[in-house]
Amino acid sequence: MTLVNRIVVFRFDRNPLICRSGVALLRSLNPGLQVHGLYGGGPGGRQALLRYGAIPLLGLDSLYVSPRPGRWNWKHGDLALAAWYREVGRHLDFDVAHLVEWDLLLLDSLDRVYADVPPDAVALTCLTPLTRLLGSWEWLRTPEGLREWESLLSYARLTWGYQDEPLGCIGCGPAFSRAFLDAYARIDPPELCHDELRLPLVVQSLGFPLVDTGFRRSWDDPVEDRYFAANATAIQHETITAELQRPGGRRAFHPVRHSFRLPAHTMSLSSSGAHHR
Repeated sequence: MTLVNRIVVFRFDRNPLICRSGVALLRSLNPGLQVHGLYGGGPGGRQALLRYGAIPLLGLDSLYVSPRPGRWNWKHGDLALAAWYREVGRHLDFDVAHLVEWDLLLLDSLDRVYADVPPDAVALTCLTPLTRLLGSWEWLRTPEGLREWESLLSYARLTWGYQDEPLGCIGCGPAFSRAFLDAYARIDPPELCHDELRLPLVVQSLGFPLVDTGFRRSWDDPVEDRYFAANATAIQHETITAELQRPGGRRAFHPVRHSFRLPAHTMSLSSSGAHHR
């Protein structure tokens, strides 16, 4: 089996102690992993990051500070990632880059969590036809949001020859092939809508394989909110520990806004051969 050379782009804008714990956990589950920081809290945080030595403090291999405001980075994470690639990523050796948010908890190796994702593909979470989301999803619920979406779709059709069925996604836990990031960094998509609409559109337009991470199994199922939510409701610690006790239980949770240490007796479950998301 060919080994996939993976790196993590760790995206954060707050809570350095939780971030340090998250980076350490990623490294413990993925020996030898490179973790490169992408700070999106706005340029005002740059001096504080430098003053307190964010790279050694958080356990990062490098740190890129986006020059754009915090809300821009939150809304346009894909464009911030493209800027990171142009400045940092293109100089690195990797096959797949995983964009890991500071409040995304992955409790197994990346090889296993993303076992069903081909290394030449892009993986997004909860890919859903936009026809199911019109009028209900926050990005498509207002006249302004619909106008932005129609403008973006028109741009994709005219500029990229887009002809597929539009999809939405939840912007947590994506994985990108190096070839895709290289192609994305060379185009200039408009700052319309949100990365949860723009990314599926661009992946389809550029002709890269697009697969689902499987981290959230249904858009509308409230049961899924217990494990992987798009809203601000934090996942309960008890839910996570219960899943760890189940061979084949879930190993991807969002949002998790507390430090988490993997109990020693669960490490064998993580490497037992059971496939899980």
